[in-house]
Amino acid sequence: MEISSINKKNVQSRWDRIQAQEQAYIIKNKENYTLERAMLMGFLAGDGNVPIGNKVSNFHHTIRFFPDHASLIEPFCNATKKIFNKVPKIKKLNGFFSLSLDSKVAVLEVMGLARFGVMDWRVPYSLLPDKSHKREWIRAFFDCESYITRKVIRIQTVNWVGMNQIQGLLEDFAIKSKIYTYVPKNRNWNTNHILIIGQMKSRKVFFEEIGFNHEKKQAIMAHSLNIYKRPLLT
Repeated sequence: MEISSINKKNVQSRWDRIQAQEQAYIIKNKENYTLERAMLMGFLAGDGNVPIGNKVSNFHHTIRFFPDHASLIEPFCNATKKIFNKVPKIKKLNGFFSLSLDSKVAVLEVMGLARFGVMDWRVPYSLLPDKSHKREWIRAFFDCESYITRKVIRIQTVNWVGMNQIQGLLEDFAIKSKIYTYVPKNRNWNTNHILIIGQMKSRKVFFEEIGFNHEKKQAIMAHSLNIYKRPLLT
């Protein structure tokens, strides 16, 4: 047998052992970190993606997350550490961060838990058996996708099905919202759906029952509700 063939088999054997260990860890701890799983899926539905490599692309099996604030790095890394026993690589880019975790086992795991993509993501109901889990998913998603002012919490997406599912989750917390539809004049652009939480009562419930990991958004919410007064975070 040629040396190159032997080396190839040795490398493959090594990777098989590593992946078997990763899989064993995930299976062993599957029921221990269900809240972290809900959070992770919320982050990925909001500002993440899961590209899978092929002969054309340069990507491997990778979980990627692009938060716009440093306060989201720790909860995301804590979640991947607990769920996969892995911590992503972190890069600071222009105005946001890039977190990437290369693992075929981890990618296959999350692909089996939820759908991803701008038009395809859905609320992963199987991971949200109660309010505690729903809270984690909503918080993580709103960390990524919400726009906060002193008067409203707003989310905008082209995903009509996903937006309606979010409205349903909010109703479980007695948070009222309205969905508006905007059809661009350019027919090549997708229809946008905008969810607004405008009532003071509902925004207060959101703040008290769900809140944000995103420190800047949490501070804006607190100021808008006159809960405390201190300089806003940058």
